[in-house]
Amino acid sequence: MSRTKIILVLAVVAAALVLILLPRKHGPVEDATTVASISLYGYDDGKLLWEIRAADGRIDDDDQTLRDVAIAFHGAEGDPLHLRGERLDRSGKIARLTGDIRIERTDELLLETEELTWIEADDRLEAGPISLSTEILRIAADGFEYDLTTGASTFTGGVEARADLESDWAIRAEHAGERDGIVSFDGSVTAESSDDGTFRCDRLEVDSEAERVHLLGNVDGGWTSAQLSAGSVELDDDGLRAAGGVSARLDLNEMGGSDDP
Repeated sequence: MSRTKIILVLAVVAAALVLILLPRKHGPVEDATTVASISLYGYDDGKLLWEIRAADGRIDDDDQTLRDVAIAFHGAEGDPLHLRGERLDRSGKIARLTGDIRIERTDELLLETEELTWIEADDRLEAGPISLSTEILRIAADGFEYDLTTGASTFTGGVEARADLESDWAIRAEHAGERDGIVSFDGSVTAESSDDGTFRCDRLEVDSEAERVHLLGNVDGGWTSAQLSAGSVELDDDGLRAAGGVSARLDLNEMGGSDDP
């Protein structure tokens, strides 16, 4: 073998050794853990507050991205609140649930929305716009808050509702709240019933269990044949009861009366 060939072979071998011995460069190592069939639990003084179940996701210390999520909140008295959504992004004490969200209680409360924020430090849920339905009541609102400690709901940003009671009611108000089965509407309340009654008042309460409507504060009501003003009015299966500075005006002609003696 010629000297030139020997030098060429040695150069090739040396280059190969350099490539082998050089430190290898690796891509960034991900610290996140990818898992499936996830179950997470939150406790306070040994009491279960919430539980999260997910089909799969990634967990990186306090940050979690979970998919196909179900959450149960046990903080408030009474039945647990159950949430379902497509994705949960949780960082520290703030979590956001997105995608076809449904909120349910065993007393048939059902709320639907597309995005919801869980502020764990305040034990509060926020969402909007939302639609809510129970056995006899349907509500649409721009904003929604739920206190996980007390179980109280608040609806804001303009509220429209329909109540299926002895009469059907269409209700509009600036905001509303729900607790223990009673929904209260406040702020420029107007209500129309299917029996031709139209009302304005400061506050209106719908008691679903008792199937009763209670109007409070500067109540003005009108029908084709009558007008009514009072401090408060209750309507249920037994009829109408008014109290507090009641005044009424009847149109006898509309009621089928006669001017004849």
